[in-house]
Amino acid sequence: MGATAIQLATGAGVKVVSVASKHNLEKLKGLGATAAFDYKDPKVAQDIIAALEGTEFAGVCDAIGTPDAAAAWAPVYEKLGGRYGSV
Repeated sequence: MGATAIQLATGAGVKVVSVASKHNLEKLKGLGATAAFDYKDPKVAQDIIAALEGTEFAGVCDAIGTPDAAAAWAPVYEKLGGRYGSV
């Protein structure tokens, strides 16, 4: 789901910033993500916000769908606005 979302969004001209485990970050970039961050990094939300500030932020597409994932994304959409969607 996440890989397809990245490809569809980048195909539509959207700047995509994503998260994954450290060993999958380059795969996300290969799918079209502009930037990819390790979700275990304690400052991941701040890094994502910095990468997206000044852009027209559409929102978060959460392909994991757990309460922990929603909590991890909350600082991003609370700071930048946009919508939050989850599977």
